[in-house]
Amino acid sequence: MGWWNVEDGNDLLGDGPADILSSAMREMAQRNGRRPTLQEFLDGMRRALEINPGALLLDGDVRVSALTARLNDGGSVSSTGPGAPDSSMVRIIYQALEDIVTAYEDMEDHRKPRLSELLATAAFIMGPDDQNFVDAPNRSGVDTITAAIEGLRLKDLE
Repeated sequence: MGWWNVEDGNDLLGDGPADILSSAMREMAQRNGRRPTLQEFLDGMRRALEINPGALLLDGDVRVSALTARLNDGGSVSSTGPGAPDSSMVRIIYQALEDIVTAYEDMEDHRKPRLSELLATAAFIMGPDDQNFVDAPNRSGVDTITAAIEGLRLKDLE
């Protein structure tokens, strides 16, 4: 399994976490008979991150209030807020996040992933315009995903 540094030099991404999240996305599509929309995925990811952030994140004291994906075509999609996303999607995403934690803990640094690394992994697999994990507006891929944290904007992927 390969690992590489993100442009900011702090974050580390890996093939294993990307494969885990890709498999989870395929499972969601199979269970629902369709790919989730990007907004549905963001809602599910936000909710999964609320369940037990301390177990999932190196920076587990953060509270994610919203996620926003910036698209390759310049558009954006945001999570809808405290609504109730599909519970099976949340369970699948949460399980994938737990598996990603294991992958990070098994690497040389033996640590949990940062929130920015999880969001970068999601943006990475959904990046190409021809990706088939989510239905995004104008069939655009995802350039970056950012999180709103307790009223602050955390820039995660540039």
